[in-house]
Amino acid sequence: MAKLEINLYKNIFKGPSNSGCALIIPGTGQDTCITFEAVNNAFNTALSRNGPLIHQGPNEPLEEKAGELGHIIQETSRLIAQQYSLSRDAISQGLPLIDTTKTVINQYCPDAFRVPKCEVERYRSMSGVCNNLEHPLWGKADVTHTVSFQN
Repeated sequence: MAKLEINLYKNIFKGPSNSGCALIIPGTGQDTCITFEAVNNAFNTALSRNGPLIHQGPNEPLEEKAGELGHIIQETSRLIAQQYSLSRDAISQGLPLIDTTKTVINQYCPDAFRVPKCEVERYRSMSGVCNNLEHPLWGKADVTHTVSFQN
């Protein structure tokens, strides 16, 4: 998918407003509001189906927690998609725009995945965090990086 199309999706799917919507998906005639409560309910349902996920802190093996959390988030997305009859575009381009820091998901998110609040500094950090203000985790130590290929 071209970068222009991705930016277009960001303009179509709207983030939270004062209405309690985690995501607003435009429709013909009426928009669909996915509430933070619906996200919480879907996550709690997915969590109950997959067993407990207990956050032990920053020293917990991240690989195991990331895998478990990934399965639960995937199930959460499936439940939301089913509840709201979302299109593939809404699932792939809209759902990732939900601010999960305002949901119960936040308490389960490993510390290494939390996006830090960055400020402009004179020098780069030794850890690599916030060296790129637009993408604060790019270049962070001990984080794998994906390579994307453009057509």
